[in-house]
Amino acid sequence: MRLINVKTFELKEFIGAEAPHYAILSHRWESEEVTFQDLMSDKGREMIGWKKIKGCCRVALQDGLEWAWIDSCCIDKTSSAELSEAINSMFRWYRDAEVCYAHLSDVSWRRQNNDFRPDYSTFRSSMWFRRGWTLQELLAPDEMKFFDQHWQQIGTKDSLREIISQATGIKHLFNFEEASVAQKMSWAAKRVTTRLEDQAYCLLGIFGVNMPPLYGEGRGAFLRLQLEIMKTSNDESLFAWDDGTIESSGLLAPSPASFRNATEVIAMNPPWIERPPYSMTNKGLEISMNLRGWETEAWVAPLNCVRQQGGSQSALLHIVLRKSPVAEDGYQRTESWFLKPTNMTTQPALERIWIKQPQMLSSTRSHCYFRIKSLNLSAPDWEVKKPLLLDPELGRWGSPTGDCMPLKLSNTSAAVILYNSLGWLFMLRVSCVGKVAYATLVRTESLDLRKGDEYLQSDILNHLRYSTTLNVDKIITNEVKTFKASVGTTSNLTASTWKEGGADNREIFTIVLEDVKMTRSEEFK
Repeated sequence: MRLINVKTFELKEFIGAEAPHYAILSHRWESEEVTFQDLMSDKGREMIGWKKIKGCCRVALQDGLEWAWIDSCCIDKTSSAELSEAINSMFRWYRDAEVCYAHLSDVSWRRQNNDFRPDYSTFRSSMWFRRGWTLQELLAPDEMKFFDQHWQQIGTKDSLREIISQATGIKHLFNFEEASVAQKMSWAAKRVTTRLEDQAYCLLGIFGVNMPPLYGEGRGAFLRLQLEIMKTSNDESLFAWDDGTIESSGLLAPSPASFRNATEVIAMNPPWIERPPYSMTNKGLEISMNLRGWETEAWVAPLNCVRQQGGSQSALLHIVLRKSPVAEDGYQRTESWFLKPTNMTTQPALERIWIKQPQMLSSTRSHCYFRIKSLNLSAPDWEVKKPLLLDPELGRWGSPTGDCMPLKLSNTSAAVILYNSLGWLFMLRVSCVGKVAYATLVRTESLDLRKGDEYLQSDILNHLRYSTTLNVDKIITNEVKTFKASVGTTSNLTASTWKEGGADNREIFTIVLEDVKMTRSEEFK
């Protein structure tokens, strides 16, 4: 590694055990950062980023250290070999440093009359907590000091642990190794990186894996990261993600954002599910799973993980699988928004299956589209409510009458929401898998209708995705009606009569759909 002398600002390279004690800087890249070439040509002293280098070196000198490592000027990024070594070694460099200085350029402790007083609200909202690379820089070092833009010390990682946990959602600041794969991913879910590939590369050290960076591979980098994790871990929370932006997929997630709701997901190894080793093959992910019939041509499969909230744990989390339309003996994950605890009274035998993992390529998005031909509400206390959120790319509202695009949950499914004055919620969800369309009618918990539209919409999505523990048998017999038709420009799909149940078994509504099809997003622009 290459270090900078804190007195002379000269660079020197050290190999292995030769490296002396050093400080290390954690910061956000901003305008006019001093690079390796800038420092070597003496141009760096005239740049805005020079103040940051001087501040880091001054504090290190005060701490009795002679050397420091600063990523902007200690790595020659024009060398692909050196950049690859740095990316794979960076976690270890932060872990082995005597102290890490986190410089928060958007936080100021300075008040009137130079009176320094803590303002923890600005500290919590610092963009430093939103960057991808600063996650490993927070977790790796034991000794860490935080500084504001004036290099006024705010506190240490230890003294600020509660505030840092509030800002990041991380409860394992000093023992992150004990967190599940899903929890670690959730810490990165809301963080951003300049390069798409860095969403994966910035997590290498946290998961203890190595792989060469290949800028230009796009989302393939995150797929490679998950495959590397699979080689050394049997933690099935790797598969415990949910994402309303996609309908069909493999078991591996498209990005860390898919784990944003996994902060409480932990791995479990119940004795009744002794899963043999699983691995990626040319037919997909080969894995043994307990498949239980759920809807028409759909199965739910338990993962060896649960949600832990407070002192209680949920039942095992389940995902939905359907037969792959492109592989006769393969499966694919569908309803990717579905990741719920499900009670099973009996455990089916393990079946060895293959789950196809699609290529993670950037492409034009396709959407499920349908029209509501007729909607008959036979009970007087039932009505169709707004708002119904359309695709975020469209940015407009609609109601389920005439030509409308109903509630948008993913790129291959859409839905309408109905609920009565008591707040009982029904969702008609239409999914397209290959050339087959499925209409599913689901009833879930009650809602607080006194809330505003924005909050009610959020509640609806949360209820549909994460709310209650579901009983598979009850869903199949009482709570779901599934209807199937071919996808085409004129196909009709009828979700016939929903009956409320109970003694009177009265009818509530009948819905007939038409023009169920897949279409590209630009057709809606």
